[in-house]
Parts: sequence; C-alpha cells; structure tokens
Amino acid sequence: MAVSIGIDYASNTCMKICVAENTLPVEGRVFGDANALIAFVQQTASLHPELALAIMLILPQEPQVAFPQSLSDEELAALSVDASLLNVLTSLKTISQHIEILPAVKYLATIPVHRRLLRPSLGSARTLGITISLLATMQEQDASWHEMTFCLLELLDTGYRLVVVKEGQPVDGVGEWLLSLEPAAMLADALVEQALTEQLARELAGLMAIHHIEDVVLLDRCTQREDGRLLKDVMIDYFADLYQFFLYPQSKPELVGFEAASGAALLAGIANQSGRIRELAEHLFSSAQTQGLDQHR
Repeated sequence: MAVSIGIDYASNTCMKICVAENTLPVEGRVFGDANALIAFVQQTASLHPELALAIMLILPQEPQVAFPQSLSDEELAALSVDASLLNVLTSLKTISQHIEILPAVKYLATIPVHRRLLRPSLGSARTLGITISLLATMQEQDASWHEMTFCLLELLDTGYRLVVVKEGQPVDGVGEWLLSLEPAAMLADALVEQALTEQLARELAGLMAIHHIEDVVLLDRCTQREDGRLLKDVMIDYFADLYQFFLYPQSKPELVGFEAASGAALLAGIANQSGRIRELAEHLFSSAQTQGLDQHR
C-alpha cells in the first residue's frame, strides 16, 4: 500500500492535511497548531514503518518551480519563508525524505510565456491542487482529455479565483480578484452581488473570447446571504443564458474544503506511482518536466 499526505499550509494557524492511500483520498484534517500537525504526520509515518511516506506541500508563497520538486537541505535553507514555516519544513524532513512542493499555475510549462506578463498571479499552488482533484475525478469517470476543457471558478464571498483548463492542462488564469469594499457597503449583499456579477461578466467574456470555452465548473466557498440565498445560485442564474455551469463534484462530504490538499496528496511521490495518476501528472507537467520527476525516484 502507498500512503501519501498533502498539506495545504495556508498560514501558521490554518493547515489542512489530506491522507491518501493508493492514490485514494481517505481523510482530511485541519490544524491550527504546527506541533499538532507534525505529531499527526509522525503518527501516520509510524503506522506504516515499512513505507516511504511521501508528502506534497502547498506553500502560501508561489515558488518558481515548474513541476513538483523535492526539497533538498540547501533548497530548504534558501526558501523565503517565515521562521514558523521553516521549522515545520525542517521537522517534516526528519520524518520523510520524500517531500515536494507543488508549483503555482504561472510557472507551468502549459502556460504561454506571454501570459505570465499579464497578471502578478495566474493561480496559486492551492488553485492547482483544486484543479488536480477535479481532473482526477473526471479521469475516474473515463473523461477524455478533450472533455477536460472548462473554466474553474472558485467563488468567494467578495471575490473569486479562476483558472482556464484546456484538454486537461491549465493555460490561463486569474490568481485572485477581490472587491474593494467600503466599510458601509460590507453588509450590503445587493451591492456585493452587483459588483461581482459585473466584474465576472467582464472577466468571463474576455476569457471565453480568447479560449472559446463555454463550460464553467463552480466551486462554492460562500456563506449564506442574509436573505437566505446562496451567491452561487445568483451567479448561475445571471449567466445561465451565456455559459453552461457545473458544480464542482464533492461526493465525499468529509473531504469538502480539502480539495487542494487532496490534489497535493494525489501527486505526492508521483515518481514512484503508475496508472492514471501518473498519466495525469505527465499530461500536466509535460514530458520534459516528467523527466525531472523521474530524477527523484
């Protein structure tokens, strides 16, 4: 049995972990304390002493790597991270030598170079992890690469994140767009909805004109509005005549909110895996980058 862990390190007080067994996500946990996170990883490793536990990290920064990359001691020391995160990484290295970091969307080989000039960010490693989880689900349903063409919209209470996927490969994106809220307007749901729909109308129209994609997969991160409505329903109704919306598949309620960590867990230790997940990694990171993955066998 192969056991891997994906860690979505949002901050020093919010760390999400997903454990996968044989490339199947089975457990998600949230930690607000780094020591508790380290203890859990140590316990997981001790339960499987015969296995080389593989760990994939999603860092809050956007490391300039183009494929999942192992962290050597020298690279670890050179990372621009705060002391708390550095201590976590150092502790993880004592548990497993198979530690990798997931790249941000911007540095993937599937992103045309000129698009890296358009925005500071095209999507964080967290966005890539969410995308990987979705692609893996579609792969399980025997979807072809051609069918894996869509805009993935992560809808927030006051903004969104957006990535464009063509034939199973990210090709464009919007790192994160947030409303500029005046204090008096923060409680006015109608104003927030109006501003968001107008901005999304611009964003989607531009991306669709360039990429000729009509399908939107929506991942809802919003809280319920004061009037009981859901913002996702407002957006779907507003754009219903223009785009085909699909809800992000969430068949396991216990893993809702762990989509990024789940994607990271699936790719952890990918160089030693085979089958569909290996095929997905090769497709995502191209043959040249897969050679880089093989160097860590």
